Amino acid sequence: MENDDLFGRLKDDFICCQILSFMPTRDSVSTCVLSKRWESLWQKVPALYFKSDRNFRGFQFAASIDRVMARQQGEGLTKFTLDCRASDCQHWQCEIWIAEAIERKVEHMNVVLYGTALTAIETSRRWFPECLVRSATLVTLNLGYCVLPSFDGDVCLPALKVLSLEQVRHTGEQAFMDLVHGSPLLEELTFDGFSADRCSKLSLNNVKTLNMDLLAQIPSRILGFSIQITAPKLVSLKLKACVSSRILFHKVEALVTAVVLIDKKHEIPLHPSIFGMVDSLSFVEDMTLMVNLKLHRPSGNTSIRTFNNCTKLVLDVDWTLMSNLLQCAERLESLLIRNIFARKREWANPTEVPKCMLWSLKTVIFDQFVCTFADMSFIQYVLQNSKVLEMMDVHFDEAEEALEEDSDDEDGNQAWILTTKERIDFFEQESKACKVTYSCGI
Repeated sequence: MENDDLFGRLKDDFICCQILSFMPTRDSVSTCVLSKRWESLWQKVPALYFKSDRNFRGFQFAASIDRVMARQQGEGLTKFTLDCRASDCQHWQCEIWIAEAIERKVEHMNVVLYGTALTAIETSRRWFPECLVRSATLVTLNLGYCVLPSFDGDVCLPALKVLSLEQVRHTGEQAFMDLVHGSPLLEELTFDGFSADRCSKLSLNNVKTLNMDLLAQIPSRILGFSIQITAPKLVSLKLKACVSSRILFHKVEALVTAVVLIDKKHEIPLHPSIFGMVDSLSFVEDMTLMVNLKLHRPSGNTSIRTFNNCTKLVLDVDWTLMSNLLQCAERLESLLIRNIFARKREWANPTEVPKCMLWSLKTVIFDQFVCTFADMSFIQYVLQNSKVLEMMDVHFDEAEEALEEDSDDEDGNQAWILTTKERIDFFEQESKACKVTYSCGI
């Protein structure tokens, strides 16, 4: 039986686009030794991926990029990735490589320069070539660990849909604003930190996905930070913010999912507008909220806006905020409690039974259950008042130190769990269809 040459049957375009395009350029170049036919295939690959490592860095790394760029064939370039330390190449070399990729109509660009350390004079200079912010073909732009300059002239990125800025320093707030507003088709925006010394207004007219990490800000920036975001088409939000962040969302009626982490950092005091930020997300359908501190609303403003669309809540909050959220989410169907902040505080039964318990709440999952008095009181209240509840899952956390019965042996822990199960099973249940299940883990 004759041996078939499977690689020989593959067309050159398939090899370049479907095989070599997914390899680091250094590896795709090394395939030139396979056969006569493969000697020049790497030169036709429409994607370039340069990444330095301990064995491929410095002058060797920069020189190899020059050689590859000089021998590349074909006009189109779908993807260009430069991932290295700032010491592996000169800034003027990066500008040349980026400019050439833009000239070849690159669609997806990733530039990550670790360890960038610029002097004040270097920072004030334009680091990226003007063509980077005036590309008609760029669809995706990811920048990491580098400097975003003040641009000379307008930013024009008519095809850009995805923009990611990771640990990117700004020479001024206007640079970031120009980059966003100069991308009219932008659908996904990711950034951490924000250079704002005053109130900023950010219009994201077409953005559907927004990821913001504001915990990386230095204290001096946090104290003066304020931003108002208008995003009428926003569907998905991921936000990390500190207690002093002043953020408001406007016209986010399309919002479906939101993951929000509010943390205390740098010992900066709580700003009242943090409650306004939570309220501004009232159109969300599926929300995960993690608040790692006790929130006290200002006097005269004790209610949370009604979350009319919310059907799923994942919470890591204190008992007070838990109670308020249950009262405002009238259509809630699923509740997952990840953890309770300040667990020693007691659960206080609401003055009125939350409407979600009367007609919509079907699933409750209590993770990291440790059988404090408040934990037991909450479960009892839910079981006694939820009319359509179908399932409650109680997950015992053996790693917690707040167990009611201390025991160092496995048999003692099992006895404690068994006793707790019996107590829960003894609680009156409003919904006869409800099934209480138990799980245990470390």
